[in-house]
This record gives sequence, structure tokens and C-alpha cells, in this order.
Amino acid sequence: MWEENALVTLGVACDEDVITRLLSHCLNRNAAFRNSFVKLFGLDPSDYSSCVAFPQLALAGHGRPDLVVAAQGRLTTDLIVLENKLSAAEGYDQTVRYADDECVGAIRGRLESKQGGIAKFAYVCLLGDEPPVSPKFRLILHSDLAKALGDSTLLEDSLCRKLWEDWLAVVNDFYSTAAAGTTDLIFHRLPELAGHNPLDSSYLYFRSFASALRLPDAFEAECYKSGGLGRQQYGMQIYKPSWCSCNFRMEITRQNGSWVATKFHPNRDISLHLELIYNRLAKEDVAVYLHYETNPYLPDRDLRASLEQNPVQYDSFKRQREQFIERVKPIFQEMGIADAGRSGSNTVVRFNTQLYDLGLRDINNELSSLLDRICPIVDEAFRELGVGPNESIGAKSAKIA
Repeated sequence: MWEENALVTLGVACDEDVITRLLSHCLNRNAAFRNSFVKLFGLDPSDYSSCVAFPQLALAGHGRPDLVVAAQGRLTTDLIVLENKLSAAEGYDQTVRYADDECVGAIRGRLESKQGGIAKFAYVCLLGDEPPVSPKFRLILHSDLAKALGDSTLLEDSLCRKLWEDWLAVVNDFYSTAAAGTTDLIFHRLPELAGHNPLDSSYLYFRSFASALRLPDAFEAECYKSGGLGRQQYGMQIYKPSWCSCNFRMEITRQNGSWVATKFHPNRDISLHLELIYNRLAKEDVAVYLHYETNPYLPDRDLRASLEQNPVQYDSFKRQREQFIERVKPIFQEMGIADAGRSGSNTVVRFNTQLYDLGLRDINNELSSLLDRICPIVDEAFRELGVGPNESIGAKSAKIA
């Protein structure tokens, strides 16, 4: 399928820097393409005497925006600052730093451009499930960018036309992945999609599976993907407000490359959730856990280090978690729905659900039934121990017909 696609052949179709440089090259070499890009931000190309794109512009003390477009007007220079995301998440306060007036001033100084003028900010990504931290950044999907710049006649340069068409082929194929159907064997289908597209269209399918679930009232599902040495996972966290401190969260900050807790209420700033984990590297490895964590999540070692000056808080959180586990785990085991083992300090139990060979409808009904069974036990344990948000929301089963 991809034999004649230069980007896929070279193994760079998912390289954010390469795609950013391709966009920059196309903007600088093709006037019609550049004009369409500028119009995307509500600007009039006829207002500018020149418009130049600069990829990976290094700024001392401010980072390196993926792309800066400088549009020279008669008296001022307007800027477009673009951050391109294909796989990586936003860096720590990345968009906040780039949107700051000091950073915009540094861009103007670096380019020796005319002072004044407006600055537009764009955060271009594949799925939009993790919006930019800075509200100044406009979220644009790659599908929207491809639609706005999808006319190959905009590109006079033949090399640009070939490479941009190759990129559009990858993007359009990514978004063409069929949504999960009610009878789909989800975890059979995912390996079939793996490697089909350089941009990982299997995760898009996993997200469509999560969106199609009809869980008991008040429950929500959020997806994520993670990886590391020997580990590639898709995950889904299922929770409701009475299990997760949505309005009260532990305050954290970044110090020396690590997240550190600065304000923590051990009996309130918690997240209890069902977590479905699909291990992409191991066949038939689909597990469902009940996890008791801080909200937002901090690894146990980081939480302990953060609270070194106040060990009472850490001890209180750890003790409450252990009391909760001691309260609910024997009940789940007696009901025959949980394994005896335990992995990780944040794991309450691993449920013995068998989802691998089920279709979406049956997975939905299994998860809904499990939530119905464990909900009263979890809610009662929260009330007895006095932990979690002080709110109790009942659940009502939802089935897919």
C-alpha cells in the first residue's frame, strides 16, 4: 500500500520534526499554498509584503516552537506560532511559555522583525483529546489542516507536491479507520490494525470502542496510551464523580524534571477507577483492575519524596488505601470476581473478567454488570472510611441491544 510513499519508505511519516519541516518548506516555496495557510488564521495575505516560515526556531530561555511564520506588513509583523503533535504529549507548560509576551518578544528579536502586530497560536494534533494548556492556542486537527491545504494545485513545486501528497495520504488513511461496530471482536481487530498506518490508527479504533460503550449512569471512560521498555499499552479509566475528586485535586509542580506534590489532602485527593489495560506486545493480554491512586496520579515513590517534610500525610494516604483494600478485596474474592494476587501499590484487585474473545456489545455488558456489582461495596467502604469526595451517585445498568 505504501510502496510509493516516500515518507513511509524513509520511516519518517510519524516524525514531528520532519513533517514540520515539510510544512515549512511547502509554505516557503509555494505562494498559493502559503496564502491558504494564512487565511486559515483569519489573516489576509494581501496585507503582507512577505511571509516566511521558520521551523524549530531556537529561543534562549524559552524553548523551541515547532514552526513560526512571520508575515511582514507595512508597519508591523504578524506572527503565527504553531506546535505540531503526532505522538508526543505537550511538554511541561510548553504552550504557556510560547504564548507568553516575553517569548513573543524573543521571537521578534530573533527574527529582527518589525515590532508590534498580532500573534496567532495553533496546536495541531491528531485527536484533540489532550487540548493545549494555554487558552491562547487554537486546537486544529491534522484532518482540518489537510482539508484546508489538500488541493495539490496549490503547490507549484513538484517536489513539494509529491511529498505533501504523500503526507496527505498518510493522514487521510489514519482518519479512515472504521469505527468499532457492536459485533466487532475488539481485541482481535486491534492487532490487525497495528502497523497498518504509521500514525497508529489502531489507537483511534480503541478510542472509538471506548466512545461506543454505554456504561451505567454517571460513569465516564477516558483513554490513554503509554509505553516504555518492553511495554506498549492502550488503557481506559472508568470512573464516576463519587470515586474521583474532580473538583478537588492535589496541587503539583515540576521540579528538576519530576512532578512534586505541593498541596495534598490524603483522604480527598484520590482517584478510584476501573482500569482496562490492553497490552499490545502480548497476545490475548487484556486485564481489568480496580486502582486507588492520587488525583492527579503520582507514582508512589514521587509522592513519598514530595511529602518527605510531612510524612504524616503520606502515611495517612497509604494507611487509608490499605484499609480500603482490606475492606473490599475479600468481598470481591468471595463473590468470585477477583483474583487473589495483587500487582503494584495502587492496585486494589485484578478482576477475573475474560474480554479478549468478546464483541463490543458483550464487553459493554460485562463491564456494566461488573460496575453494578462492585458499586455498592465501594460506596459503602468510602462512607465507612471517610475518604473520597463526599458525594454518592447511584448507578443504573446500561446495555447495548
